[in-house]
Amino acid sequence: MKRNINRFSIYMAVGVLLVLISLGFGRLSYGVVMPFMRRGLEMSYAQAGFLGTVTSLGYLVTVLFAGWLAARWGYKQTVLTGCGMLMVSMLGLSLTTAYSLAVPAMFAAGVGSGLVFTPALSLMVGWFPERRGLAAGFLMSGTGLALVLSGLFVPVMGAASADGWRWVWLSFTAA
Repeated sequence: MKRNINRFSIYMAVGVLLVLISLGFGRLSYGVVMPFMRRGLEMSYAQAGFLGTVTSLGYLVTVLFAGWLAARWGYKQTVLTGCGMLMVSMLGLSLTTAYSLAVPAMFAAGVGSGLVFTPALSLMVGWFPERRGLAAGFLMSGTGLALVLSGLFVPVMGAASADGWRWVWLSFTAA
């Protein structure tokens, strides 16, 4: 029994981190980063809003096929591919010098999020069917945790310098 509790705890910790990074940092934290990024890239509000839309579009398109891809590639490989895509997209956002370069990076962040979230949730809930509600609850707490962390971290980093938003994306990449 103790071994199962330990296994459950470890898997949930990894799952929370996957959700924190994929949904929280990869998609939802953009709203907090956006004002600093908008100023830094001299974007209009319409352009800044479109970046959020592009991210959601990448996520939506991917989530529709993530289960099929996971069954075809393997769940772990799909999650790892999504994590890699998220890292590349966030690194790209930290280095971007123009709105036109931010668009594909934000789309890739949405795709990466979709490749991580759906298969990771399916894996974790499937591994612990007797505790699937608890597992799903733990995993979804990663989203809330990311939003709290972003709400505390991003304004401080964003206000620290004109390029603070770049350091935010770089920090998300490192996470």
